[in-house]
Amino acid sequence: MAVTVRKLFMDAGWRYGARLVAGEKGLDNLVDWIHILEDPKVAGFLRGQEVVLTAGILYQGEQWLFDLAESLCEEEISAFVVNLGPHIREIPETVKEFCDREAMPLYVVPWKTHMVDMTRAFGQTLFEDRSKEQDIVSSVKNLIFGTGTQEEQVQVLERHGFRLNYPWTFVILSPASDERAAGTGDEDGLLLRIGTRLAEEMHPGMSAHFHYRDNLVFLLVNFTDEEIEKYVDAYQAELKRDHLLENVQIGIGENIAGAAAQGENFERAFAVSCLARRRKKRVYYYKELDIERLLIEIHDTALLKKYYHDTIGRLLDYDQQNGTKWYEFLRVYLEKDGSPQAVSEELFIHRNTVGNYLKKVENILGLEKMGQKERVGLYLAYQVADLLL
Repeated sequence: MAVTVRKLFMDAGWRYGARLVAGEKGLDNLVDWIHILEDPKVAGFLRGQEVVLTAGILYQGEQWLFDLAESLCEEEISAFVVNLGPHIREIPETVKEFCDREAMPLYVVPWKTHMVDMTRAFGQTLFEDRSKEQDIVSSVKNLIFGTGTQEEQVQVLERHGFRLNYPWTFVILSPASDERAAGTGDEDGLLLRIGTRLAEEMHPGMSAHFHYRDNLVFLLVNFTDEEIEKYVDAYQAELKRDHLLENVQIGIGENIAGAAAQGENFERAFAVSCLARRRKKRVYYYKELDIERLLIEIHDTALLKKYYHDTIGRLLDYDQQNGTKWYEFLRVYLEKDGSPQAVSEELFIHRNTVGNYLKKVENILGLEKMGQKERVGLYLAYQVADLLL
């Protein structure tokens, strides 16, 4: 859910005499709040995504207004509104051209319009949208985490257009490393703005977001598989432009309908995001998984963890006690299908050394020989580690 400039100004023409004079390409900019600003020096206190109104009380000529528009653009505001009257009688062409070039909507309103009336009405619209969004997010969380009755959550969601016969997809952004887990407010806000804007451009009013642990979760409703891929691709492109691509990894769940299915749908998406982070994959789709799908469906995590500790967990314990790296060697060996040549090239060791290392691993694990059955079992243990540890 979100309010765009286009939506906010839908009735502003007949209510307030508002007229768009430039920046039409930015009408889908998201709006977070409204400010009245008369001194360009305080523009730096804006947080972005505001609609800024001015009467130009300190107006000092064409360059003054151009500089104000430029400073507002640098703060990534959503739209600029000028109250024409005794201070600013008309908008210079240079300012219009700048707003067109930067896709920053520029509106003018007549002097008889009281800006306080606009801010009050716009603020009410934003407040109602946030209240609606909170209702939706609360019901989505209750539905996927099994809080309250399913019927109650479905009623709220369908009242707001989130029909359960539509397919739902969870897209989860995870920090790329533990060091970035906390993130920064500005970075998190930018990730949120990008994801919300892209979703609104594709299906207005059919997305929601919330935070889960250290992750940012987007819910896309009634998107086709092709649209989901387009959304993720566009998201990556914007992250790259803003130098954030290296900071996050994206896990995408299934695209399925039904109230009863969404709890497991979210769990699968979250599991995929964990795998993306541990395997250092920039983007990971649930549909790309193979044997991991079976492991995700095993809800007895204690059983899976015991299996891990009874197998390769012992190898990791040995490494920690002796300063060795047999755990990583075995993983490479299994991923390379036991090929001495491939393992030697990956680890920069002699082919004969691969055999010697393998005998050491077999000895630690108490195996007589690393046969096909043992390889499959140990490979599964590594998949468990990726999912749970």
